[in-house]
Amino acid sequence: MFGCPLTPNHTMSRLIKILAALLLVLLLVVLVITFGGGPYIRSYIDQHGTELLGRRVCADGVHLNGFTGSLKIDSLFVAEKDGTTRFLSVRRAQTRLNLPRLLFGVIKLDELELEGVRLDVLQRDTVFNFSDILEHIFIDQADQEPLPLVIKDIRIHNSYIHYKDSLVGSEFNLNDFSLFVPGIDFRDINTSVGINLSFTDGGSLQTRFDYDDRNKAYQLDLNITGLNLRSILPYVRQKIWLGDLQGVANLDLEMRGSTAHLLDFTLRGYAGIRSLDVLDEAGTTMVRCDTVNITVRDMDVPANRIYLSRVHFERPYIHIQYDKDSLDNFNRLIQKAERILYEQDSMRLVARLEAEGITLPPDQPLSELLSDSTEQEAESPLVEFNGRARDLHLLIDSLLIDSARLTYRDESLPYMPFVYELSSVNIAAPNFTLNGVNHITADAQLGREGRLRFWYDGRTMDGSNLHMVVQADHIDVKDFSPYTLQMFGNEVSRGTMSVNLMYDTKNGRMLGQNHIVVRDPKVEKKRRNVDSEMNIPFRTGVYILTDKNNVLDIDLPVKGNIEDPKFSYKRLLFRTMGKFLVKVVSSPFRRNRNRSAGADILVHDTRSLDDIDLDSISSDLLQDE
Repeated sequence: MFGCPLTPNHTMSRLIKILAALLLVLLLVVLVITFGGGPYIRSYIDQHGTELLGRRVCADGVHLNGFTGSLKIDSLFVAEKDGTTRFLSVRRAQTRLNLPRLLFGVIKLDELELEGVRLDVLQRDTVFNFSDILEHIFIDQADQEPLPLVIKDIRIHNSYIHYKDSLVGSEFNLNDFSLFVPGIDFRDINTSVGINLSFTDGGSLQTRFDYDDRNKAYQLDLNITGLNLRSILPYVRQKIWLGDLQGVANLDLEMRGSTAHLLDFTLRGYAGIRSLDVLDEAGTTMVRCDTVNITVRDMDVPANRIYLSRVHFERPYIHIQYDKDSLDNFNRLIQKAERILYEQDSMRLVARLEAEGITLPPDQPLSELLSDSTEQEAESPLVEFNGRARDLHLLIDSLLIDSARLTYRDESLPYMPFVYELSSVNIAAPNFTLNGVNHITADAQLGREGRLRFWYDGRTMDGSNLHMVVQADHIDVKDFSPYTLQMFGNEVSRGTMSVNLMYDTKNGRMLGQNHIVVRDPKVEKKRRNVDSEMNIPFRTGVYILTDKNNVLDIDLPVKGNIEDPKFSYKRLLFRTMGKFLVKVVSSPFRRNRNRSAGADILVHDTRSLDDIDLDSISSDLLQDE
């Protein structure tokens, strides 16, 4: 009446039918997803891309496999703010969705591969063309819960990045860009990132970035090989307006720091430059160097400490030239860069004021607003950490300059330029520091045949206490005629000089001993058309001081205050010599009778020559000789 009870076989049969029905439904769902999910995802991206990124987003060729969770997109396009210009495009994108993790409310992509990415990065001042995207994601959505998104095995390859700074004029093209990220968990960001790319103008970059979100700590390993220095020329022009910058740079650095404090990082590693060539606007080389090698032992920014194991310049060359206005070639280009930056700052300020609807009063110069902004920036300490400004501590275990050459041309002299060359210059400074006493030695060739040896003991940044010795010989004094003509009105046409100089300063007061020997000197007559700085009988003084072998041998003691703003070693030497010669030609003579010759001999009384004080030297001493 009530029917037969269900047997185990009947129960199993019914369960199989139910399970088969569920599998059939699931299969239908998967098929729907497989064949209809792609168009749906494409439609969703097209319609909701603005909500996700704040930009127009388009996708083509979307394919979804409901069995494996594989998603492929043939092309992806992200527009600029204007909605049409390309910001980002992807030739092919592929990922695999972990379907079981969806049951736990987590979106997990087991892999993400992007091929043929083309990214255009534009910068103007501190604003990028993606700043609005970051603001949309990280500011507008800052109060939302962390996205339950996990991405594993992120790979980008065969890609290209174009970067342009419209304000500076810098432009980079990065070819063969590739990136590998083992994984990112947006719920707790602890990740490692590896980037490899090639620069269009030569060179490559490899990086690895490890980040611990819990401790806000990171480590960045940076390796750059063969970077063309011309690519950084627009940034160098922010300080000095060079015509060109050539050379190849190599870097291998390790940086550790914290994102909690921007300046909280340490740095160590190596930096080197090959074939450095710095040219001015006319194409003249200002600085050249075969190799520059710097080994960073420890750079601690919070402690404001830089320890370098080695700084080595091999065969450097420097050209210094002063123009008619006594401005050297380096400062001239620095001043030009400052003028150009001022013009750029003015244009940027005017544009900002116009955007804010502000009109400047006719009587208010734009320079006042710019100077106020500059003064506010200058009020901040150069280096400050946790509110405490710190002095820079620099230590170089080994500072070497090997086989250097220096050419010097001074066109500021009124009658003829001074041209001189130092070659085979070698400088050694072990344990060099900005804060302590340094021991520096140097040797060089002066002109054609001269030799120089130099010893220095003292603080580099403070010359108020030092000991310095200079020894030189076989110097052709004719090379210095432009200065003798300017100072005394006479050219020196012949002579070979040796000098032994020793200077000691204590608390800013300098005492110097100058032993000068000139062999076979010849001084030409004073040129009447020359308005010399010192009106003294230079030719007569040299004639009196030379002995029967035509050798001038004098000891010239000097003293002065190096902290005087008008202090100059060149003027110290020439003015001291000038006063010395005045004393020579104007001091008492004693008449001796040379009985054998039957003639009177004038013998100079050197007892009246005291130490010469620079502070008492006058520029108008005697009438023309």
